[in-house]
Amino acid sequence: MGISTRHLSYSGNFTVSPTEMNDKDPLTLSEISLARLLGDALHVGVSAAPPEAPEWWQDDAFPYVPVSFVGRGGSGFVWKASRRDGRGLVALKLVPFRSDPIRLQQRWQDECASLRKIQHPNLVALVDHGRSPDDLSGWLAMEWIEGTCLGRKLAAEGKIPFKEILLIVPQAVAGLTALHAAGFVHRDIKPSNLLLETETGRLVIADLGIAHDLAGDPDQRVTRTFEQALTPGYFPPELLQPGYRPEARGDQYSLAFSFWQLLTSTMPLGAFAKLHHLCKCPDALDAVFRKALATDPTDRYPDLATFGQAFQQAATRPSRSVYLGALVVLCALAAAVFFFARPAPFPKQFDSGPIPVNQGRHQFIRIHSTLQKDGLLRMKIRTTNLDYLFGFDRRVQLLLRDKNGVIIHEIETHSYGVNGRLLPGATYDRVDDTQQRIPAEIAIRVSTIDYTAASSPETLNEKIYDGRETLNKGFREIKSGFSRGIDLLSDMFTITDPPPPKSDNGTVPALIREKPTD
Repeated sequence: MGISTRHLSYSGNFTVSPTEMNDKDPLTLSEISLARLLGDALHVGVSAAPPEAPEWWQDDAFPYVPVSFVGRGGSGFVWKASRRDGRGLVALKLVPFRSDPIRLQQRWQDECASLRKIQHPNLVALVDHGRSPDDLSGWLAMEWIEGTCLGRKLAAEGKIPFKEILLIVPQAVAGLTALHAAGFVHRDIKPSNLLLETETGRLVIADLGIAHDLAGDPDQRVTRTFEQALTPGYFPPELLQPGYRPEARGDQYSLAFSFWQLLTSTMPLGAFAKLHHLCKCPDALDAVFRKALATDPTDRYPDLATFGQAFQQAATRPSRSVYLGALVVLCALAAAVFFFARPAPFPKQFDSGPIPVNQGRHQFIRIHSTLQKDGLLRMKIRTTNLDYLFGFDRRVQLLLRDKNGVIIHEIETHSYGVNGRLLPGATYDRVDDTQQRIPAEIAIRVSTIDYTAASSPETLNEKIYDGRETLNKGFREIKSGFSRGIDLLSDMFTITDPPPPKSDNGTVPALIREKPTD
């Protein structure tokens, strides 16, 4: 089985000779030939002079006027052209017929008629087509996309950010899916055939001239199996295998290859690095691209729609670094919650803050509590009454709660405050110490204490008794003070005889000694 060198030509500028192919398998290129093929493909068309537009395009009968040369495509040359009727611009493509004009003209017409049936916003629209007057070439007028191809965008920017690729991939998948649904395979997906409209961001797939009709008769297909512009690297590996028949999964390989290059500015050849090591994107995308780039077509996704779904799921899935960061944050939050919400070690300290007793009279109670492990609750109770004329008599209720806020014990203090502002010895700001004991098993569970002012449950007799005690205390202090005053005055006015003189030896002189009585 022989193969013509023109079957592996790239726009007529590069050929692979039959001697550079393996004798046993003529469709297998050597490593040297493949490397040369890839290297030359990167520079193809750069130094070539732009072709001249056909003279018959200058005829007034031709509906388009060439404006400027755009570039070379896989199957022809493209000019920017304006409509003679002034209705806008088109991309005018000229495709020379290489041989067998009658047969190829018919194929050209069949191809154009088929492509006009495909209407999709992500596929370039075919406006018009026709033949040259000498029947040696055909032309197509397609919609003009005001923008740039992704190949030029890559060359200008070095890499295309992932956030932009995330918007482009679904459009490319949608356009190729529509093409496949119509029974065609593109066969030449590459960055230069992906056009990005500047104003809208719409992606348009161009260069459908070598699309393969999957439903047609093999002898009547528009293009032969290898009559295509072979773009090294982008075509699927199975293309070089004997008996190759184009299929949709070949476009899947080319699309994945193209977007890998757009993301990383490298080609996924050989033992290529992981995608997320080359660009900022989710880790899961690496597996999606590697599956689409599988050497065996059966290992790829069954269709582009499935590839698109896998891409979207992986693209929106947080990367491992995000998961790790979230895990660290959750651990930190858990540690903080445990540290701040766990029961305090013994002794546990609680403070009530000011407890309003009577807002109108500015009366407050404040309790600082210390709970020991054995259940001993010591309380320092401060009462404040800013009203100098009236005292107050109030108790405080303590609600002991566990970590879930459930009340597990209740305590009520004794009556504290000032009773009777006008009573002597009364103070309007004081501190009292008291203590109570609760079960140790309850003390371990106490997490918080709620303090609320409670009405004094003292009976009238208790209040009278307390009042009498306070009154008696005042009277006792008055009586005691009065008694001390009288004693002092009595000492001041009492007259006493002076003591008798004493001799040098401390005895009373004999002259004044009393006579002994009979």
